[in-house]
Amino acid sequence: MLVTRKRLYGTRRKPPQGGLPSPWLAAVAVVLCCLPGQYSAAQPVGLVTLDVNEVANGYPAETLKLKIIVNDKNETIGKINDFIFSKDERIFAVLSVGDFIGAGPRLVAVPFNSLKLDDSRGFIVLPGANRAALEKLPVYLYNAQPSASSSTR
Repeated sequence: MLVTRKRLYGTRRKPPQGGLPSPWLAAVAVVLCCLPGQYSAAQPVGLVTLDVNEVANGYPAETLKLKIIVNDKNETIGKINDFIFSKDERIFAVLSVGDFIGAGPRLVAVPFNSLKLDDSRGFIVLPGANRAALEKLPVYLYNAQPSASSSTR
């Protein structure tokens, strides 16, 4: 038999002593136990000690931007406009190629690792490329979303 206490706003039942916890509490406990490790416990950040001399001998992105790109025949084919870092850790260089009258330069993306940075003349070299081949690549558009199928209204 449950004992009730009179309260100002009505009666309240005395909670049972012992017994099983509420079903909601049990459900929350099950969910928390089943979460992957990244959610259930904080993971330490994996920092790597770098050789500061190696980093200092690298190229800051701002110094590479707007640098002239030549091919291995020393023909000017464009310049670096920007860099794109993909979610799967790949890096792309956005190149400004050509400058058509009235149309402006055409932007194309190439893998960054295809560029040779250590040219003795100070240029960046894209071996095997030429302006005509780069102009055939798809135009790179910033913030372009994949085109969805258009529906008629």
